[in-house]
Amino acid sequence: MFRRKTRRRRREFLLDSNQTHRPKGRKIRNRMMNLVVQFLFLRQIARLFRTSFLVSFIFSLITLFILIALFSPYFDIKKIAFLRDDPRLDIELLEESVADFYGKNLLLLSHQKMKNHLYDIFPEFETIDIQEKWPSEVELKVTLSPPFVNILNHELANFWVVTKSGIVLQKEAQEGLPLITVFQHEKPITHRQKFLKTEELEKIFAARDFIHQELDLKISELHLFYVSKEVHLITENNFSIWIDLAQDIEPQVRKLKLAEEKIDFYFSPLEHIDLRIPNQIFWK
Repeated sequence: MFRRKTRRRRREFLLDSNQTHRPKGRKIRNRMMNLVVQFLFLRQIARLFRTSFLVSFIFSLITLFILIALFSPYFDIKKIAFLRDDPRLDIELLEESVADFYGKNLLLLSHQKMKNHLYDIFPEFETIDIQEKWPSEVELKVTLSPPFVNILNHELANFWVVTKSGIVLQKEAQEGLPLITVFQHEKPITHRQKFLKTEELEKIFAARDFIHQELDLKISELHLFYVSKEVHLITENNFSIWIDLAQDIEPQVRKLKLAEEKIDFYFSPLEHIDLRIPNQIFWK
């Protein structure tokens, strides 16, 4: 009996001891975990603080630089240099045209505004390249549109050179360029004038090339009637082909190909062929 009671007490003692010791271990582990989490959390906060401080510092430096650049005369434009590819460019006139840009802040310089300003004054410019030379210089490289055709004003008997976009480039003819004789233009032609539209020039030479390639008719002269907007293409056989610049060129000149069998372009004594009326062709 005594042994049984002793064993029971031992069991109860073991059970009691197990129940009292386990919660203490868990509490210690929980405390350790909490300490670790708090430590990691504090490290994250410290990292965020350092990062935000660094970002704020960099942003402050940038802001300070911008303020200094905007309000300091150190960055005001003091020199504008021109690089030209053509001796016909007047440097003095170029420098006068950009006088209003001196004293402007280089940081606020609008390249497009500067280009538009120069194109308005010099429509013959083909390209304008702007390079900023910090802290206070600008370098401009300009190129002229190449000469495309000579213009003879029949009424005033003077020559001009025109670009492909129809801008009057210079007075006096240039050797090696095709010639267009202009009628019905009594006013003087002026330098930098928009004398012809790009599409009109394209139509004139498209008609000339088609007639030469498709019909083997060489064009010796080009006559432009400025007011009526028509072109007379004079062939080597001394007859003229009339086209209307206000209409599409291709339907007009293709009528020549269709009428090739009816009209003897090469041996008949023709005076002119009129292609201006849609879907019709007249000749004399």
